[in-house]
Amino acid sequence: FPRFELPLAGEPEELSDSYVNFISLCSHELFHTWHVKRIKPDVMVVPDLSQETYTDQLWIYEGFTSFYDDVTLARVGVIPPERYFKIVAQNLTRLYKNAGRFKQSIAESSFYAWNKFYKQDAGSINHIVSYYNKGGIVALGLDILLRERSNNQCNLDDLMRLLWAQYGDESGTPANVIEQLCRDELNVDIKEYLDAVVYGTEDVAMDSLLEHIGVSQSVQTPLSLQDKGGDEAAGKVSPRYDFGAVTKDTDTGLLIQAVLEDSAACQAGLQINDKLIAVDGYVVNSKLLQRLLTVPNDKPLALSVIRDGRLLNLTLPLLPAQAQSCVLKITDEAKAVAWLGRQ
Repeated sequence: FPRFELPLAGEPEELSDSYVNFISLCSHELFHTWHVKRIKPDVMVVPDLSQETYTDQLWIYEGFTSFYDDVTLARVGVIPPERYFKIVAQNLTRLYKNAGRFKQSIAESSFYAWNKFYKQDAGSINHIVSYYNKGGIVALGLDILLRERSNNQCNLDDLMRLLWAQYGDESGTPANVIEQLCRDELNVDIKEYLDAVVYGTEDVAMDSLLEHIGVSQSVQTPLSLQDKGGDEAAGKVSPRYDFGAVTKDTDTGLLIQAVLEDSAACQAGLQINDKLIAVDGYVVNSKLLQRLLTVPNDKPLALSVIRDGRLLNLTLPLLPAQAQSCVLKITDEAKAVAWLGRQ
């Protein structure tokens, strides 16, 4: 993190996004002092460092930690509840934009971390899911589920205490440790939940779960091509047509860094490392492309693309923008604050 992303003396008290990301990272790594350094998968107790060691438990270790790194900032008052739920909305938006979540479970993502998650290419967004990202959402859902099914007698914190009490001696957790502890120690059956969202590829049912803590979810079309989620669309103009590619501005045009399957960009035939230099004959940048995708139009857009030294003419179909941008809103402040432990 660059030095000047940190706050300076005399600056406004509101923390910048960059600084919040930094202290969230610090929170994440500190949590690993217990959860990974001491509590760890059974295969990591005495690993063979001469070869890769595989485990399907990384969703527990990185996913749970990804939940606690942000929620801890809200619990101790570093960020207000509204900002915390905006961060969660951004995490959900990242997940909803990831088509790979329907092809790979987070248990599989954990197991294949060596040769897939840590060897990603520009097409990975269509084929894999992050056990950090979805694992954190699964942990959030599990916390609410435990509270709801136990009539608020237990939660994820209680599960973490059990993990510490039984496995903090570095004896190593078995693959079914979360299901087993919830069933045998907390008297809550979560097998169906884990089968669906951990070992299967279903989304966590955030609408119904968040309702229990006084928060509502809405999913809208992105406000811009760079929309990360979290901001309401009320009164704002957003692109009406889909693009479906990750781009980077260059001196002239846009570099295509990833293409989402079934998107308008995919149907147009855009490929990774293409350079999109013009739309309808006009030299393009990200701002102009967004404007062209926002105004009403009755015909496809003509794309001028450079690929491997050749100039290609492609056609971008006008497909409706997809609702992928998540917004979370506190509907019952007392419930939300109580859930955060800030009564």
